[in-house]
Amino acid sequence: MKKQITKKKPKRRCIGCMTSYPQEDLIRFTWDGEKIVADTSMRNEGRGFYLCRNRECLESAIRKKAFNRVCKKNIDAELIRKVVENAEQNN
Repeated sequence: MKKQITKKKPKRRCIGCMTSYPQEDLIRFTWDGEKIVADTSMRNEGRGFYLCRNRECLESAIRKKAFNRVCKKNIDAELIRKVVENAEQNN
């Protein structure tokens, strides 16, 4: 009897709660040098970072300035909220 090989799904860490989840359960964002972009295709160039799909993780990431740290820029919290809300609506 052949042993079945199961391929492990890649895990990524949410910048809000710092918990690892399968990649497809998170929303991927990239910093394109000027702004945060929701990466729905998972193929954008640039530094990618991930966020859970719940409001608590978004607020935690904003409070901890996680977006600012990852992007190495000071980004307005309202701009971050708008980008995340648009990404949630399009997924």
